[in-house]
Amino acid sequence: MTAEMRAARLHTAGEPLLIDRIAVPEPGPRDVLIAVKSCGVIPNMNAIFSGALWNRLPPLPASVGLDATGVVAKVGSAVTNVTVGARVYVNPWLNCGTCVYCRAGTPLHCSAAAFQGYFGFTDQSAPLLRAYPYGGFAEYMVAACERLVMLPDTVSFDAAARFGYLGTSFAALAASNAPRNACMNACSRLGAIASCRSSGGPLTASAKAVSHSGDRVTSGM
Repeated sequence: MTAEMRAARLHTAGEPLLIDRIAVPEPGPRDVLIAVKSCGVIPNMNAIFSGALWNRLPPLPASVGLDATGVVAKVGSAVTNVTVGARVYVNPWLNCGTCVYCRAGTPLHCSAAAFQGYFGFTDQSAPLLRAYPYGGFAEYMVAACERLVMLPDTVSFDAAARFGYLGTSFAALAASNAPRNACMNACSRLGAIASCRSSGGPLTASAKAVSHSGDRVTSGM
């Protein structure tokens, strides 16, 4: 009998997410299966999932959720650098790896780039979104082993689920040549806000939402 999991999926653009029971995915040779413990909730998620913007949504119904953390539950046959039980953050950035930009070491310029569990940037993003169709608003997800960030025991799953936003903020401040203490102070304040929200406020972590929800997920953001 195929094992099942609960996943919050977008069936129709602009409509609330629905909690579905779907098969637990199998990791490919270079992938890992992750038991999701926490996931970020993006402030502009409703705008993206409205389908009214330029962003390319994943094929519907889509398992969604960006910036997931969890524990590695299974590894693919060719994975040698990750073991079952590892605590990880999933970098959601998807890029083709073969275009001129990816081969030059600048994958942020990849024209096929996408965020796993969220959206693609161009029509060329579709193959990557199909290859990795599982987001963090689910009990399990699959990700490529090279996109994992190992988490020390001193970093909680909820805190690590804000890595994406904190990293973006820190990079912007660093690029502006702001003093290091200014960067750290600003990111610390952002981290405090994210921590408050993910520990029981309106931005409750998705894995907890999936575990305790009915059949619909809505957001007031």
